[in-house]
Amino acid sequence: SYLANLGRRPRIVLLGSGGLTIGQAGEFDYSGTQAVKALVECGNDVIIINPNIATVQTEPIPHTKIYLYPVEAAWVIKVFEIEKPDAIVAGFGGQTALNCVVKLDDLGALKKYNVLNLGTPPSTLRLTEDRDLFAKRKGLPLYKIWGGNGKTGPLTDFTIGMDTPDRMLQKMQERSWPLYKIKVGGPNDLESLEKLRAHTDAPFRVDANAGWTFNTAIELLPRLAALGVELVEQPLAKDNWDEMAKLKSISPLPLIADESCVAERDVATCATCFDGINIKLTKCSGITPARRMIKQAKSLGLKVMLGSMNESTIGSAAIGHLREWVDYLDMDGPLLLAEDLSSGLLFQNGVVELPSGNGLGVEYKGIQKNEQ
Repeated sequence: SYLANLGRRPRIVLLGSGGLTIGQAGEFDYSGTQAVKALVECGNDVIIINPNIATVQTEPIPHTKIYLYPVEAAWVIKVFEIEKPDAIVAGFGGQTALNCVVKLDDLGALKKYNVLNLGTPPSTLRLTEDRDLFAKRKGLPLYKIWGGNGKTGPLTDFTIGMDTPDRMLQKMQERSWPLYKIKVGGPNDLESLEKLRAHTDAPFRVDANAGWTFNTAIELLPRLAALGVELVEQPLAKDNWDEMAKLKSISPLPLIADESCVAERDVATCATCFDGINIKLTKCSGITPARRMIKQAKSLGLKVMLGSMNESTIGSAAIGHLREWVDYLDMDGPLLLAEDLSSGLLFQNGVVELPSGNGLGVEYKGIQKNEQ
């Protein structure tokens, strides 16, 4: 009714599904095409942002205008300022367009420029995209949404960063833990590990951070096995697939992909060169793709580690809710931070205790001193 009573042709922004890349099949953007036609037939002017080539075909459609801009809030706001539209439609532009509308709402741009959202409200989009909010609305912890129990899962390791052998020993002695992840990749790797081993019987996981050559790895791996190392992450450069395949065939230790496995598209490639993959939520884009990666890795016979990037308790809680579906856990981020943003996760000698609340269960408290 708002648009019908303007006394002129309403001006509507339609967020497109994106241009095609070279070599990509030029499939018809049928829904976008029909949306443009329908809006024009109903008496609207349509301002299209970043359409698929099929949306407008090869000849102009009356009462349309095209901006070949990215579907990002800052660029859409530029169009708002130029075109002064009355409404926006995002439902034909895929997930990117829906995310863009949420961002525009977060920024207050829809209200500022008096643009009506024709479609699913941003509040509902947030609920469907935010696993924490969705689970809270359902009245369940996140793991229960997936059929988990929230109790089982591997111990988390504690990370000892690269340093001098003496400094690494000091770090280890400051935190007694049943399982350590040791960062290596320098000239003193073996010396550091031997020094640490002399002071603990705890299993070691070694993360080479792509810092070894093939010959260095061949030399070190048998000696690491003798030192009680459980596995080695990313021994070679991330794109050194040929030598990684050779190394896997002769390694006495399981080799886990880290830098070589960032997103879903990398899992299948890693299956021929590694024994497992390390999935990091901040790298793979979140919980949903991570769950798909876990499923794919298991189907390929790969072990799965959940890793971290020194996330706060909020990000680490998301990792924790996935732990019962993986083989190895590296979620010590909150233990390495001087300050944190929330509370709820408890770490006790490698065991991670999830909070009892719904959703992620953690409670945001703002920046505070980390007591763990």
